[in-house]
Amino acid sequence: MPARSVSPLAASVLAMLAAGSLCISGCGGGEDDAKAGARGPLLIAAASDLRPAFTELAKTYEQRSGVKVTLTFGASGQLAQQLENGAPYALFASASSDYVDQVLDSGRGDRSTRAIYAYGRLAVWSPKRAYRFDQLTSSGIQHIAVADPTHAPYGKAAVGALRAAG
Repeated sequence: MPARSVSPLAASVLAMLAAGSLCISGCGGGEDDAKAGARGPLLIAAASDLRPAFTELAKTYEQRSGVKVTLTFGASGQLAQQLENGAPYALFASASSDYVDQVLDSGRGDRSTRAIYAYGRLAVWSPKRAYRFDQLTSSGIQHIAVADPTHAPYGKAAVGALRAAG
């Protein structure tokens, strides 16, 4: 994301950050954001693919609120495990709602703050030409790569879509 512009999605996420409800909040032990901000930085755990947007959003949030933001990026499943084991994140932005539910089911977080911040879409990409999904079975296609479905929500969705399409 360019440093000088904020997309509508980024503006929405910033609004959720300001409201303190990004996917789930209150994971760090029940203190509200104002108390946490007075005590130390606002700790946010976010899926790795959110790094460009959240880095920019954190800067904006810090400027507007005066509260320091510390971002931790990683695989959503690993971040969920950290939360379940007591990591003090105030906010968790996952690439999959399954991981948010996993954290909530473990008794961490505030279920009333669960929110969907974006919807993903699968895409077919090739450096040589454009393909439609239904063309992936042609003899000219030798390899199809997807993210590891055991760890990556988009990989899981890609394998599911490929299987459903035969």
